[in-house]
Amino acid sequence: MAAYYIQKDGGHFGPLSRDELQQYIAANVLTVEDWALEEGQTAWVPLGTYVQPLPEPLAVADRIPANQTAEPSRRGMALAGVILLLVSGAAFGAWQIWGGKSIPSNSPSKHGIQVSILQPGDMPKVPPTSELKPLPTNNLPSAVPGELIFISQENIFPLQARAKAGDAVAMLELARRHETGWGARWDPAAAFKLLERAAAKDEPRARVLLAVYCMSGFGTGRMDVKRAARLEQSGMLERVRKMADAGDAVALAILGLSNKPRRGFAGNPELAYRQFRLAADSHDVQAQHWVGLMESTGVGTKRDVAHGARWIAAAAGRGQALSISLLGRMHLLGQGLPENSGEGVRLIRRAAGLGVPLARYRLGFMYLKGSHLEPDPRQACVWFLLAYEKMSMARPHLKKLRDEIDPAEYDRALAEAIRIDDTFTDPGLPPPDPNRPPNPPAIGKPVQPGVAELPPVLAEGSPAAELQQIFQGLSQGKPIVLWNALPERYQADVKMLLGTVGQQLSAEDHRRLIGVLGKMAKLMREKKTELISLAPEELRPYWDTAAVILGTVAKSELADPKWFEEPDVPKMLNGTGAGLCAELLKHKKLYLWQWKGLRFVPVSESGNEAVVEMFADKTSEKLALRRLDGKWLPPSLVAQWDKSVAAVKKTLGKPEVPNEARDAFLRTLGVLEQGLEQVNASENDEQFKARVKGLLKVLLPPSPAPVPEGTPSSNP
Repeated sequence: MAAYYIQKDGGHFGPLSRDELQQYIAANVLTVEDWALEEGQTAWVPLGTYVQPLPEPLAVADRIPANQTAEPSRRGMALAGVILLLVSGAAFGAWQIWGGKSIPSNSPSKHGIQVSILQPGDMPKVPPTSELKPLPTNNLPSAVPGELIFISQENIFPLQARAKAGDAVAMLELARRHETGWGARWDPAAAFKLLERAAAKDEPRARVLLAVYCMSGFGTGRMDVKRAARLEQSGMLERVRKMADAGDAVALAILGLSNKPRRGFAGNPELAYRQFRLAADSHDVQAQHWVGLMESTGVGTKRDVAHGARWIAAAAGRGQALSISLLGRMHLLGQGLPENSGEGVRLIRRAAGLGVPLARYRLGFMYLKGSHLEPDPRQACVWFLLAYEKMSMARPHLKKLRDEIDPAEYDRALAEAIRIDDTFTDPGLPPPDPNRPPNPPAIGKPVQPGVAELPPVLAEGSPAAELQQIFQGLSQGKPIVLWNALPERYQADVKMLLGTVGQQLSAEDHRRLIGVLGKMAKLMREKKTELISLAPEELRPYWDTAAVILGTVAKSELADPKWFEEPDVPKMLNGTGAGLCAELLKHKKLYLWQWKGLRFVPVSESGNEAVVEMFADKTSEKLALRRLDGKWLPPSLVAQWDKSVAAVKKTLGKPEVPNEARDAFLRTLGVLEQGLEQVNASENDEQFKARVKGLLKVLLPPSPAPVPEGTPSSNP
C-alpha cells in the first residue's frame, strides 16, 4: 500500500495511507490544497492529486429511493456506526498529525513511527492565525559601495570549542555558519553532522532545521521525508514558532527556510519572505542573504533588484560566502548596481577561496574564456579541479584541459589546488594518451551569399570604439559613460559649477526643498487612486515613475547640502543617476537615449581629427570628432565649452540675478509647503480634491494661449 507524506504550515507529517488521508480531509484537518509526496517520488503535489474532498452529505430521505421504506432501527444503527467510524478515524488521524501522548504500539508499523493513543477531549484545534504586523523600516545603506569593505571577522574558535564540548546552541550556530560560509568554510556535510548532534539533544531549532535539510537533501544529496516527519514530532515545530513570535531571529530564519519554495515544493513564499525580513532586521546574516535573493528575483515580494543588492551586500560585508559570490556576479552583469568588472572578479575570487563551488566554477570559466581576466589555462585547471566534486559543469572543461595542456602544467595546477584547499581530493583524471590521433583541423564556415557580415572589431581607444561605448552605455541606462567621456579639466569645470550652484541656497532652504520633494513622493504613492484622475491625461502614464524619481532624489546624496562642497559626481552617477535612468528606461518618451542597433564605422583619422559613420536601421550619418586631452569630442562642444562655462560662472557671480531668482524660488517653495500641509489636513474628499487642484496649478501652470496669426509681435 502506498504511503504519503504531508507538508502543512511548515510541518511534515506521515507516513499516512490513502484512507487516513481521506479521514483527515473529512475532519477538516487537511485540505486538498495541502502539499503531499508519495513515497518513492521526488515532487510535491497538491493532496487533491491523490484524494478528493468528500461530497456534501445528502439528507437521509434523499438517500432512500421512493419505492423503499427505511427500517428505522437497522438503518439508523448502521448510519450511526458509519459516523462513529469516520469521527474516531478522523480524530485519530488529527491527533497523530498535531501531536499527542505517544506510546509504542504492540505491533509497530513497518515505518517505525510511534502511534498515539486518544484520550477524551484530545481532538486538537488549528491554532488561530496571528495578526500580521507591518514590517519595520530597515536601516540599509542608500547604495552598494563600489568596493565592498569587509567587517573584521569575529573569532569563532570559542564557538567551535563550545560545540565540541556538546553545547547544542553552539552546534546549531556553527552548522548555520557552515551552511552559507559565514566565518567558516562552506561545508554542507559538516553542517548536517553538527545539526544531527544538536538535534539529538532535543534543541528544537536544530531539529526543525535538520528536517529542512532532510526535505531538500542538503548535506547528504538525498531526501529523507520519513526522518523529517520524526524530527518535527513532540511539538518541536510549535516550540520554534513560539520562539519566533518572541523575536528569536534564528527561529525566524529557520521557519523562513522551511516555507521557502524549492525544487518540487511551492512553499509559502510570502510568509518565508516576512520571516526572513524580521530576522534580517535583527541582523541575522543568513536571513539578510535570503531577503536580498528573494527581492532580487521577486519571490514572495515585489521585485526590486537594486534594493535586494543592498541586502546581499550587507551579508557579504559580514563575510557570508554565498552573498559574496552572488554580489560579485551582480557586479559583473550590472544587475541592480553599476557594472564593475574589477570588483566582481575580486568578490568571486574571495568566495571561491571560502569554498563556494559555483564561485570556483565561475572563476575557472573566466580564466578559460578570458572573460574579465587574462586567459590562463593553468589557473582554469586549478579552479575547475576545486569545483569538480560539487559542480558537474566543471567536469567536461577539466577533462578537455587535461588532454590539451602540458602534463607538467596540470601537475602544478594540482599542487596549487591542494595548497588552496586542504580538503581537496584529486579526481584522478588519466593523463592524455600519447597514441591518440590528433584532432581534425577546424573547418571554416562557408560564406553564404546575401547574409550580412559581422561588423568589424573596433580598435580599443579609437574614435568609433569610444562612440560605440558611449551610446551603448546610455541605451543601458548608465550615465557614468558621459562623465568618463569628458577630459579631466572638463570634469573639474562641472564640479566647480555644482559647487557654485550649491551656494545659491542656504542649508536650511536646501533641506526645505528636499523635504517638499519627499512629501510629494509620499503623497503620490499613498494617494495615487485619488490624485491621478486630477492630473493632466498626458502625465498619467508617468505617475509612478515621477513618484520614484522624487523619492529617489529626496533620499540621495543630493539631499545633503554638504555634498555640493565636494561633489563626488562618479559615485552619484553610478548610484542615484543609474537608478533614475533605470526608472526612465520604462518610458521611451522620457528617456531619449534608447538607441539600439547603432553601429559605428571609422571613415578617416588624421592627427586630432577623425570622421566616423553612424549606421541606424537603413540610414547613416557621418560625425566629425576632435581629440582633446585623449578624449574624442564633437568639435562644437570643444569650441563652446570654455565660453559656456565662463558665462554660467559670470551669471552666478552677479549678486542681483541669484537674489531675484532665489526670492522667486523661495516664494514658490513656501506655497508648495503650505499646499502640501493643507492637502494632508483635508477633512473630506471634496476638500482634498479642491486643494490638490490648487497645488497642481502651482506645479503645472497653464500653457500660454496661442497667438492668432497676423498679430504683431511686441518683440521682433
